[in-house]
Amino acid sequence: MAAVQINQNTGQKRFQLSATPGTCQEFILPIWAKRVSIFPETSDVQFALAGTDGGAIGADYVVVPGDGTFTRAIRGDNDDFEGVSIFIASASASVFVSIVAESI
Repeated sequence: MAAVQINQNTGQKRFQLSATPGTCQEFILPIWAKRVSIFPETSDVQFALAGTDGGAIGADYVVVPGDGTFTRAIRGDNDDFEGVSIFIASASASVFVSIVAESI
């Protein structure tokens, strides 16, 4: 697996996660992103702020229900680092997930 860069211009990405439950996919958010929303299609996914691309999801994750939405602030206005990553894994089967980064 390889980390997936979220489009720097649109802040959007639709991606099919691994069919192996609990396998992390790393997504690198645009440097301007302050908030991220996750939209899984049909099946539950697991969302974490720490992980390893291709590795098992850790114990600290949030379950996002299939056909649901999860939104989270990802950093404050005073942060100056780049390459903030999020990690998403399918909970039970292969699933498409849409990700939207916002600069609010």
